[in-house]
Amino acid sequence: MRAVTLGIVLLLFTALQAQKPGEKTQTQQRPVFRAGAHYVRVDAYPTAKNGEIVTGLTKDDFEVYEDGKLQDLERAEFVTFDTWTPEGERKDPRTQQDAYDLAADPNYRVFVIVLDRRSYDMHGQHYLRGPLHEFLERNLGPRDLFGLLSTESEWTDLVLGQTTTAANAVLDSKEWLDPDRVEEKYWPYFECGIGPMVGRKRLEDTYALLEGLVKLLSAIRQERKGIVFVTNGLAQPGTINATTAMSGMPDVPRIGGVGRGTGELSPKGDRVGGGQQSSASWCNAERMRLAGIDFTERFRDLLKEARQGNVAFYPVSPLGLQTMPFKPEGGVDLQAWHRLTHVNDDLITLANETDGVAIVNTSEFSAGMRRISADMHAYYVLGYYTNNTKWDGGVRSIKVRLKPKHDAIRARKQYRAPTMQEIAALSVPPARGLSAEEKAFGELSRPESSAVVSPDGPFLYRNGVPAARFVCARTDKVRVEWTAPPGQISLSARLLDRHGQPLPVPLAVRDNETAASHRVIVEFSLAPLARGDYLVELASPVAADRRLVALRVE
Repeated sequence: MRAVTLGIVLLLFTALQAQKPGEKTQTQQRPVFRAGAHYVRVDAYPTAKNGEIVTGLTKDDFEVYEDGKLQDLERAEFVTFDTWTPEGERKDPRTQQDAYDLAADPNYRVFVIVLDRRSYDMHGQHYLRGPLHEFLERNLGPRDLFGLLSTESEWTDLVLGQTTTAANAVLDSKEWLDPDRVEEKYWPYFECGIGPMVGRKRLEDTYALLEGLVKLLSAIRQERKGIVFVTNGLAQPGTINATTAMSGMPDVPRIGGVGRGTGELSPKGDRVGGGQQSSASWCNAERMRLAGIDFTERFRDLLKEARQGNVAFYPVSPLGLQTMPFKPEGGVDLQAWHRLTHVNDDLITLANETDGVAIVNTSEFSAGMRRISADMHAYYVLGYYTNNTKWDGGVRSIKVRLKPKHDAIRARKQYRAPTMQEIAALSVPPARGLSAEEKAFGELSRPESSAVVSPDGPFLYRNGVPAARFVCARTDKVRVEWTAPPGQISLSARLLDRHGQPLPVPLAVRDNETAASHRVIVEFSLAPLARGDYLVELASPVAADRRLVALRVE
C-alpha cells in the first residue's frame, strides 16, 4: 500500500462573527492574532425535543471545556444552509485551490460520496441511483461542495465542486452492472496464483482511500466534513496465516516471468525487473504482506483519525431491510444472520464513533439521504483561544454544554494540538530585507545554465528523472531530495502558496540513509495544483532549521 503521510497543515482560521439567527455571513473577520496562541473552532448542534436546531443563542449560552478545563469563548456564529439550487446557478471553483479556500469557510458544507465497487453493483445501483441523484439535485444548496469517488479511485483523485453532470454520469454508468469486472491493477495477483488475496488487497485499497480522505479533509478545515460511504460493510479481519490461506492453490511462479511477459510485476502490473526469481519474489512478498495486515487495527485508527479531524461518516447500505435468511435445505440460517448483524453493527459503529448517521437495515433510502443532508442543515460555530499552552501535538478532548442546565450537547469531540515548531512558525516576525521565500522564488528566475546547485540539495526528480530546473507540469509526480542536517532524524514538510500560506496538499516524507549519505525525500503529485508558484518547506521539529525550495507549475 502506498503510505499516506500528511504533514499537519496549521492554519489560523478565519474568525467567527456572532450574528442573529437566520443571518448569512458574507465575509468572515479574522480574529486578532495572538503570538504563541492557538485558535480552535468547534461546531455545535444544540437541539430541542423535536430534533430541530435551537436558534437565537449567543456565545454566552455555551460553555466549552477542553480536557475538562473551561475555555473563554471569543465568538459564536449561527450558520444555516439552503437545500436546493438550480443546476444553472451552480458553479465549480476555477481551480482546486479555490475549492479548498471555499471549503475552509464554515459557511460552506463539504461532502464526499464514496461508492464501494463491490456494493454499488446491479443491486446497489437499482436501489440507490435515484436517492443519490435526489441527494445531489435537491438537497445540496449554493454553499455546498461535494466530490464523488469509487473504491477504484485514490484519495488524490478528489475534486470538489458544485455541478452534478460528471457525478450523474458516474452514478448512471453501466460499468457497475458487470459482476465479473476485475480492475487491471489486480491482474498480477491472479497471474501470481494468489487470487484469494485479492479480497484483502481490495480491502486495503478501500482503507487507504478512506484514510487519505480523512487526512485531506482534516487539513482543509476544522468544521465538520462528511463522507457518505455507500457500502455493504467495512470488514475488519485480523492477520492470517499466508500458507493456510493459500491451501490448495498453485505455487507462485518460480521460473521466468508472469503472465504476458517476463520480469517482476509491481502492484500496478508494470514490469520493474527481470530474472528467474524476480516474479516469485514479488508474488511471495505480496502474499505475506497482505496476510499480515490487521484490519481491526486499521478500523480503530480510522475512527481515531476521523474524530480528531472532525470528519463524520455516513454509511449507506444498499442491502436494505434485512430479514432472517434460510438454508437451502430449510430452516433459519443463524450463522448468516449473525454475519449480517455484525456487518450492520460495524457500519453503525463507524457512524456513531464519528458523530455521523448510519442508513442501514432500511429500504427508505430517499428518506435516509434527506436525513444525512438535514444532519448538517444548521449549526453553531464556536471559537476560542485554548488556555492549554503545552504544545505537544497531542489529542485534546472537547465537550460543549448549554446553559442554564449545563446539559452536554452534540459537538466536535477532539482536535490535535500544535507542536512547538508550528506555534513558533506563527510567532516569528517577518525578517528585514529579502525573506527566505523571496530568495527561493528568485531561484526560479535564474536561467538553467546559472542555476545554483548545492551538494546538500535540493535536487528535483520529475517522474523519476532528474531535472535541472524546478519547473514542472501538472501531470508530473515530483520528488525533492535534501541531505539531512547532522543528527536530524525527524523532519516534516509542507506545501505553501506564493504568500507562504500552508496548502492542504499531502506530502510524503521518508528517509534514505546509506553509508555515504542521509537524504530526506519528499514526494507528491502536482495534479491538485493550479498553474503558479509554490514553496516546499522542510523543517526540523527540534531545531531552527528551515529549508525552502520554490516550484513552478506550468
